[in-house]
Amino acid sequence: MYGTSPIACVADGKVVYVRAPTEKSDDPSHPLNYAMSTDSNASWTDDGCVVIEHEAELGKDTTIRFWSVYMHLSSVTVSSGKEIIRKEIVGSGGVIAGARAIHFEIFTDQGGLDKLIKRGDKAYRVFRAGDNSGDPDLWGDMHFLLPAGTALFDKTQAQASVKYKQWRKRKAAFEKGEDIRILGVARGSVTSDAATRRRRAFPEPEPEGQNQVGTLDKSLWLTVHFAKGHCHTNTYSEDGVLLGSAVFPGKPYEFEMPKIANLLAPNNQSPTYELLRYGRIVGEDALPAGVGNWQCIASPSDEIAYVDLNVPSVVKLSDADFPRFLGWQRIHDGEAGTRLTSDGRCCAKAVLNLLDVNQPSDITEDDALSRLRNPALRKKMRRLVCEFRTEWDAAHFDSTYQFLLRDSASGESPSRAAMTHEQYVAFKAHANALQWWFDAALDIAPTLWHFHPIEFINWMRKCGWIDKSTLARIYKVTPEATRERYRTALNQVMQKYVITNPIRQSHFLGQGAVESLSLKVMQEASNKFASRRSEAELGHWYGSTTDESDRYYCSEKFNGLGKRIKISYSWIGGNVGDIDAQKFRGRGFKQLTGRANYADYWVYRGWLRRSEFDARWWDDDGYRKRDVAQMRRRPASINYPERLIATPYNCIDSGGFYIAFKRSKVKAEIDRGSGVHPNAKSDVNIGMSISRRVTYAINGGYNDDEKRYTLTVHALGLIN
Repeated sequence: MYGTSPIACVADGKVVYVRAPTEKSDDPSHPLNYAMSTDSNASWTDDGCVVIEHEAELGKDTTIRFWSVYMHLSSVTVSSGKEIIRKEIVGSGGVIAGARAIHFEIFTDQGGLDKLIKRGDKAYRVFRAGDNSGDPDLWGDMHFLLPAGTALFDKTQAQASVKYKQWRKRKAAFEKGEDIRILGVARGSVTSDAATRRRRAFPEPEPEGQNQVGTLDKSLWLTVHFAKGHCHTNTYSEDGVLLGSAVFPGKPYEFEMPKIANLLAPNNQSPTYELLRYGRIVGEDALPAGVGNWQCIASPSDEIAYVDLNVPSVVKLSDADFPRFLGWQRIHDGEAGTRLTSDGRCCAKAVLNLLDVNQPSDITEDDALSRLRNPALRKKMRRLVCEFRTEWDAAHFDSTYQFLLRDSASGESPSRAAMTHEQYVAFKAHANALQWWFDAALDIAPTLWHFHPIEFINWMRKCGWIDKSTLARIYKVTPEATRERYRTALNQVMQKYVITNPIRQSHFLGQGAVESLSLKVMQEASNKFASRRSEAELGHWYGSTTDESDRYYCSEKFNGLGKRIKISYSWIGGNVGDIDAQKFRGRGFKQLTGRANYADYWVYRGWLRRSEFDARWWDDDGYRKRDVAQMRRRPASINYPERLIATPYNCIDSGGFYIAFKRSKVKAEIDRGSGVHPNAKSDVNIGMSISRRVTYAINGGYNDDEKRYTLTVHALGLIN
């Protein structure tokens, strides 16, 4: 890694070792003045070093430890024992043999790797046999192994249903027109020669349902990736060769998922939405039988086809499984290949075969270097997780490097002359000056699992799980107990509604900070103390007893200037009178308000059926007259509105539901942003404009718009 820029920490952690850089010396015998080869001059190498221990959360039940190492620093700005946050500067880059560069590595121990890649050395691991699914702490892209014999269809279940419903609607309109025409003939009002009392048949044939268009002749992997509303799929062979790509046709699929969920299971939308999002159910709501998860796939004929992923024979994984077919592979220490060595040189067949694949004999150094420049090979190498003894342990130097005192063996490439004793001593002195393992005393075995650091960082950023320390900085005014009560639910809900990148998460958390006072208020309160008490403590919804009647909710509110700032809730939002104004007050992360919104969420979760009330009861003449006795349409009956905040998940999920199902334009507005923390005035203006549009899309107005923008930018700076 090159450059003299300040070097930043890659994740929150604790500094466990620091070595200040040695002052540069002109003494040619100094161990840090070393010639890297016999035909080069001795040049200085900086030895500043920082080692940081990290604890990363990747889900409700997945926490791992890993370490990052920053070597060849020309200055160090942290001290051992310091708690450090992501992007905090640890020092400045230095030189290696006179060239500007640093060494950067990431490793974990055996326990950390087993928690991270839980499948071990298998291609995949099934955690739940009922639906053949992988790691339950899922994140990132979704991956599906389609067995040979999987049927391909010309349309999805939803597309077929929509076409049929549209046909039924046109047919009903035609038949109604026929009824009117025939009645006109009977009454003599229609007298044209074409008029007849004989009913004409609807001319359009009934649309076909789903038609099978093919079958997979071999097993394939299908990857599903969401980006700015669109759903992208890639098809791979079992060994990871990309065979085709597709984008779900029509409107952005992610933004259509609420409509599809409502179409497929109108009384069980929440689990159906999860099915469309993850390919499996992860929450507590049950999925009704017969609901399919149809995704587009580039068929062998390069045409778009559709396949149902909700069948038990389909294996269902996510990026959390570090899929083997995408190149993630564990390479064990001492894994024997055709070249056996007893030192630290690589002898793993899985690695060596990448370099000399299809070669009849040992390849030359030039051939190997040429292979290493191949982009496809480099991509494969970046996803090998390799176990070997750290090279920074001086105690094992001789057993690792004594082979340098011998000429290269016959057939060994590249050929190499033995080091002289003096050369070996100089090399050892240089290496010992850089080694730090003994001094760091990390209390873990020196045989470690090493990742390509940039690939590791890029992959882990797909997780999007907000850890304890990050949420503490986002909601710094909120008590820790309150933050931790809701943190798991916040993460689960953001994953569910594809709020997984920094720009979406910052808006979700920034807007929610205003609505819920940074998680501190999950029920709209009046000036009465009792309204602030948790309804879980009360054991009922506030206002269900006569002594708790609170006029705040059914009265208009005015500020000190006499300007009305809030209207009565009594006859808006589907509320039926004063009692409803209090019963259906704002609750949850987004302060869901009104009987109509509550009814929609109750139906969404499967707690209420559409058939149990009449649609748009607020359009009833009796409702408009504010007379319950005259109402003919039945309002939704909800006896326990406090259920909305009975659990942390319900609190937060109601907010995710509101954005995805009730305010479908919100995420599209958010996606207009760059995701980069604004610095220039032009960036601030653009960011403020987007935040205002998001605020309007959520609330239908611009209340607290500047505060919402400030809190959103604050969150973005900590997440991005």
